[in-house]
Amino acid sequence: MMKHILFTLKGCPFELLDDREFIRMLLYKTVKECKANLLDLNVHKFEPQGVTGFAMISESHISIHTWPENGMAVCDIFTCGDIAMPKIGVEYMREQLKATDIVSNEFDRPLTIFPIAGKMKTTLTVDENGILTFPDELMEEIGWKEGDVLEWIPNDDGSFNLVKKEDA
Repeated sequence: MMKHILFTLKGCPFELLDDREFIRMLLYKTVKECKANLLDLNVHKFEPQGVTGFAMISESHISIHTWPENGMAVCDIFTCGDIAMPKIGVEYMREQLKATDIVSNEFDRPLTIFPIAGKMKTTLTVDENGILTFPDELMEEIGWKEGDVLEWIPNDDGSFNLVKKEDA
């Protein structure tokens, strides 16, 4: 299962939103609160104000972009699998940034593909290691084999097509 929560935290103190080290530790601790696995963490401080940060996690990512002058942080938490708990991370960030308001949208993002002119609809799964698996009957139907190079092509409606780029 893939969960993607987009949220804006409002009414946050300038000092917290403009503190590079605070934002770095916020991301680090949010990863732990979500029960996710940190791979990398990068934070950048802008002049005259603002911080952006990105935590790459094995389950996907957590990001934050701050506008201290507006008392606002725009964030997202995207997780794959059933172990990580993104809602807990959202609440933790809201509390730590002392937000007086939150606007959020949550999306379930199953990977559904329509490989042959809509003849077959298949929901793909992602295992606990982040590996995307295809049903054998789908692989046979569309002529793909293990090792083929595939590419995600974005559509205007936010969906994606998966196409074979090269044979194995």
